[in-house]
Amino acid sequence: MRFAFHYLAWMNAADGALSFIGLQLQVITEGNWLMHSLYEQSPYLFLLCKLSFSLLLYMFLFCKVTITSKLVKSFTYSAAVLYTAVFVIHSVWISFLLPLD
Repeated sequence: MRFAFHYLAWMNAADGALSFIGLQLQVITEGNWLMHSLYEQSPYLFLLCKLSFSLLLYMFLFCKVTITSKLVKSFTYSAAVLYTAVFVIHSVWISFLLPLD
């Protein structure tokens, strides 16, 4: 479970950074309505919220919280798979849609 939290924290941070870059370059749009409204309010608030989730996961790891709930484990592993998919999609979009000036 510790590995899953590390992985999820890094994937979330990477997704936040790539989303921020893609949104700033206007090559992607934010599909999550809550994150879209945060980005519209302030791009840096958007980034802060994304990175806060990673910090929260590391707080769990630092405090050595033991997760025994099957629901939480399932949610964590599902989120890791989804973040991996989103990371790949954003990476491809940014790679192929960046202007080559």
